[in-house]
Amino acid sequence: MQLPRFAPSPFYRSQVRSLRQLCTGGRTSPTPCEVVEGSLPSCLDGAYIRNGPNPRFIPPGPYHLFDGDGMLHMIRISRGEATFCSRYVKTYKYMVEQEMGYPIFPSVFSSFNGFGASIARSFLTLSKMVTGQFNPIRHGFGVANTSLALFAGHLFALCESDIPYAIKVTPDGDIVTIGRHDFQRSSREWFFRMTAHPKIDRETGEAFAYRCHPLWPFLTFFRFDAEGRKHKDVPIYSADGPTVTHDFAVTKSYAIFPDVQIVMNLLWILRGRSPVGIDSAKVPRLGVIPRYAEDETKMWWIDAPEFNMLHCFNAWEEDGGDTIVMVASNLVSVDQQSLESVQLAQLIMEKLTINVKSKTLQRQPLSRRVLDFGVINPAYAAKKNR
Repeated sequence: MQLPRFAPSPFYRSQVRSLRQLCTGGRTSPTPCEVVEGSLPSCLDGAYIRNGPNPRFIPPGPYHLFDGDGMLHMIRISRGEATFCSRYVKTYKYMVEQEMGYPIFPSVFSSFNGFGASIARSFLTLSKMVTGQFNPIRHGFGVANTSLALFAGHLFALCESDIPYAIKVTPDGDIVTIGRHDFQRSSREWFFRMTAHPKIDRETGEAFAYRCHPLWPFLTFFRFDAEGRKHKDVPIYSADGPTVTHDFAVTKSYAIFPDVQIVMNLLWILRGRSPVGIDSAKVPRLGVIPRYAEDETKMWWIDAPEFNMLHCFNAWEEDGGDTIVMVASNLVSVDQQSLESVQLAQLIMEKLTINVKSKTLQRQPLSRRVLDFGVINPAYAAKKNR
């Protein structure tokens, strides 16, 4: 296996070294973990699972961290023993490329660099669709590499370019991909993608989600009930452009959406650029909508200058619902370089307080250190936590 035909960064080289073994097989069958010291309580029974991007094939050109196929790494603990297992999520993309023996799906983040390369990759992708080599419109093209979520009686691997893939853990500690899950959607509705960060209410069993899209309507809100049925879409027509909305917030009464400076423009591909870029002239804002809204008539927006939220750690209400409090990460290094090399991204953690009555916003940095991916006890989602 050869290195890509360009000068990779040291960051990329270290990834290639660590991925070589994974790319030769991409899986580890359930393997007993060696006992180094002590013992595990026999009553401890469960699993810790991590999802992340691991390319099945070393890419032949520029590589972005978000490109890799979803791989699940799991430690299963049961009856005083621990086993380790790693498996690829068997997405449609993964299965097609596994059969062909090489990568064929282009990446939004790294496949469109330079006019010639952009046109060539676009033409190649379309030609393979026309000749029937793959059908991403019907089967999706997501990599299921971003997160895991447990709701509606299933464990899901997610990414925001597709609908979730249901997976399960077998009694012997293996990981099995069940397949794409459409949540009993209406036959009249095209359910083709959703956020990788749904918000789950442990008390009601509901899950709240959305999708952003480069075409109008650019933002759509929806929810799932405790039985896993998807409720109807709520298009957000007041979202005035295609924004990369990676995460959002939900409280007991509201859903809050960031409108950031990271945007999408498909026409940029024709100029040899990535379709994802920065609109430095745009003023970020936050949109607030009732979480059980049937339409967007009660939605309102508030400006949040220089607030480019990537992840929301939690959100809750105070003062009888008159105040919304959010704790979230803010991407302060808003430039194309940070998008192309995520290791350069600079994020800080902020506390945002929204007065629902006066529709005003106050912000407070909680730390000047580079922080992201904050995690809380999921039982406290939409509740005040420390």
